[in-house]
Amino acid sequence: MLAVRDSIRDGLIANVDWEDRTWYGVLPFLAYLVELAGGVALACGAAAGCAVLAACMGLLLIVGIHNAWDITVWTISRRRE
Repeated sequence: MLAVRDSIRDGLIANVDWEDRTWYGVLPFLAYLVELAGGVALACGAAAGCAVLAACMGLLLIVGIHNAWDITVWTISRRRE
C-alpha cells in the first residue's frame, strides 16, 4: 500500500496505462473474488464450487505468466541511464 501511495504522490501512477492496470490489478482482484465465491459454494455443499476454483486457478496462472513476461520484456527493453 505504501508503494501505491508513493507512486501517486510522485506522479508515477499517471504513466501506467489501462492495459497494465487491468492485468496487474483488476483481473487478479476479480479472480480472488470469484475464488472466494467458489469457496463459499463448496462450504455450502455445491458441487460447482470445484469447477469455479479450478477456473480461478487457471485465470491466476494466466495472469501470473502474462505479468512475469511483461515485466521481463519491460526490464530488457527499457533505456539504460
